[in-house]
Amino acid sequence: MQAASPSADFDARHRLTTQRVRSDLMRLMYDQAPLGLAVTGLNGIFVTLALVYIFATPSAWFWLAVLVLVLGARALIVLGFRYRPDALAESRWKALFVFGAAAAGLVWGLSPSLLSGPSFVDDVFLSFVIAGMVAGAIPSLAPSTGCYLAYLLGALAPLAVHMAMRGDSLGHTFLALILAFGVFMLLSARTYHRTLWTSLTLRHHNADLVTELTAESERAKRLNEQLQAEIDQRARAQRALTEAKERAESANLAKSAFVANMSHEIRTPMNGVLGMIELLSQTSLDPQQRGFIDVARTSTESLLNVLNAILDFSKIESGKLELEQLPFDLRSLCEEVVALFSANAQSAGVELVCFVEPDLRQRVIGDATRLRQVLTNLVGNAVKFTHQGEVRLQVSALSHASDPLALEFRVLDTGIGMTQQQIQALFQPFSQADDSMTRRYGGTGLGLAITRRLVDLMGGEIQVSSEPGQGTCFNVQLAFRPCPEQLPDAHRARFERAYVLVVDDQPGTLRSICGYLQGWGVSYRTARDAQAASEQLRIERAAGRGFDVALIDLAMAGDSGLDLATWIKADQGLCRTQLLLLGSARAIAQADLVTHGHAKGLVKPLRYAPLKEALCQALNPVATSPSVALASADEPTSEAPRGRVLLVEDNPVNQKVALGLIAKLGLEVDLAADGQVALQCYRESSYDLILMDVQMPRMDGITATRAIRQHEQEHGGERSTRIPIIAMTANAEVGDRADCLAAGMDDYLPKPFTRATLDAMLQRWLDSATRGS
Repeated sequence: MQAASPSADFDARHRLTTQRVRSDLMRLMYDQAPLGLAVTGLNGIFVTLALVYIFATPSAWFWLAVLVLVLGARALIVLGFRYRPDALAESRWKALFVFGAAAAGLVWGLSPSLLSGPSFVDDVFLSFVIAGMVAGAIPSLAPSTGCYLAYLLGALAPLAVHMAMRGDSLGHTFLALILAFGVFMLLSARTYHRTLWTSLTLRHHNADLVTELTAESERAKRLNEQLQAEIDQRARAQRALTEAKERAESANLAKSAFVANMSHEIRTPMNGVLGMIELLSQTSLDPQQRGFIDVARTSTESLLNVLNAILDFSKIESGKLELEQLPFDLRSLCEEVVALFSANAQSAGVELVCFVEPDLRQRVIGDATRLRQVLTNLVGNAVKFTHQGEVRLQVSALSHASDPLALEFRVLDTGIGMTQQQIQALFQPFSQADDSMTRRYGGTGLGLAITRRLVDLMGGEIQVSSEPGQGTCFNVQLAFRPCPEQLPDAHRARFERAYVLVVDDQPGTLRSICGYLQGWGVSYRTARDAQAASEQLRIERAAGRGFDVALIDLAMAGDSGLDLATWIKADQGLCRTQLLLLGSARAIAQADLVTHGHAKGLVKPLRYAPLKEALCQALNPVATSPSVALASADEPTSEAPRGRVLLVEDNPVNQKVALGLIAKLGLEVDLAADGQVALQCYRESSYDLILMDVQMPRMDGITATRAIRQHEQEHGGERSTRIPIIAMTANAEVGDRADCLAAGMDDYLPKPFTRATLDAMLQRWLDSATRGS
């Protein structure tokens, strides 16, 4: 039930107070009526005696009898109200009182006409008596202005008529006085009535206030008693809470130790997996194998992100998670996230599409790791719950402002959808939209809870809309700082002269390709199947303008894209059209056998840079494309470091990984299996840098580092420079870096690491003199 508004409550209380005041005024009239009746009767007797014995008017006895009769009737009304107030309604009692007052006033008003003689003295005497009666009736009759008005009119109206009928100047003068007197008495009665009304209103307000204060006092007393009881209860609860807190802190310390230990145990083999993939990627591989390696590396990094997510959830809950602000390639990140799920999507028959607006800034500044984590969770869920149709990641700008750059990430799918009830529980930790989904689809239910908290931490918003059977749309809005302007597109002029045919039956992929082509300034036509594409080709050939490039999907329904490609190459009028075949790696390999290498293949989901490069090569197949060479993310971007490095690592797998990566960088490296051996090697040989594992048998890295720093202080003359010591550890807790630096280490390299991060670390700490020697 909704509470009444303040204005409605005030109106109700005002109406109640008005009704109570009216009742009080009516009771006041009846309470004062006995005195008024007695005074009126005595005045009637005195007037009658005066008229009979002074003015010789015997008829005054008859007038007195009428007056007594009226007063008796009024007395009966008063007695009825006093002893049986519920016999009549309040309005009826008031009407009877008014009628009686009017009758009494009329008896007095008719007295001059009935009792006065030819002398004007009689009229003057009776006029003054009537005036006194009218004035004296104010206290008893003014509680009701209507009642007093009836009495005044009954008394003064006949008197005024009598004076007017005299016709002389004295009569007219008295008539004027009577009218003025009546108005004055009426105003006085009204003022008296208002005074009574105000007084009674204040009395009721005061009474209500006293009642409320009394009730509030009782309520405060009860609240005090309840508060005292709650204080006692809370004191008991506080003691229990303190005990529980101590137990929880002990359990939390045990949990933190367990999480740290598990993190170390998982990161150690992960370092071996990532390292071996890194070394394998540096060998001779064909494009398809390199694509497999890239997906394997991305998948391993995502597995590492799952581990980080568990730690991040704990850090978020405790408020210890910190965001990075580093430049990264936005388009590459989004495409890598989508490529991670390409195998699952292809096996399920789901089209996977990534579209980042072509004119959007490619490099921005922000936390790429957290953004990748958010998008991986959203795209992974979309692929998991979609059995047909498509999953689409779309990135666009929310506004034209350049700093900060507000971006919208939309993940859309045509999957099973959700109800509103399921959406409400979607971001709760360790829960899914439906309990049965855990068994059917797997998962811990932690991903979206972390996603929500990460988006909030990055200052963004996340929204979801869905209908059962109609798919789901996740909308994430985040702001990033832009990097400096990028180089102009060297292919723009060539692209603006190109004419391309896009053949694909998937609306999502078709929209993405057309969006990229439009952003590059390429003219294009589209076809949803092979028959429509054939018709387009014939029309353009008849018009004397053929297509420069045809992008053909190999997995279209009906006539296959491979048949269309074969027909184009077999037609003398169309064979100059360059072909780009789109599909899975297996489909492209099979198509290559049929086309004998006359068509280039692009693995779905399409990525921006490979599509652009393939289109450039197709438009200029003989000459080298005018693209600017860009360093790969895995290749060193500056002169390779030189020097001698001591690697201190006890794990055999990590030894192979680190030795392989360091060897790829062209450095001389020695190996020590623990801190004690490392200390011996340091004393016997000269090194430019030490890579020190932290957790090792016999002597750990912290102890070994302290011993090296102490040796440097004691033998400063022998070693002119302080040797850089870089910590290598699988521990990822907040205080691990601080502990390493406090022990005397110079930097911190968390496991698993890649060749790029290792190279950057070595470039930072190997001085230029060492590299030039």
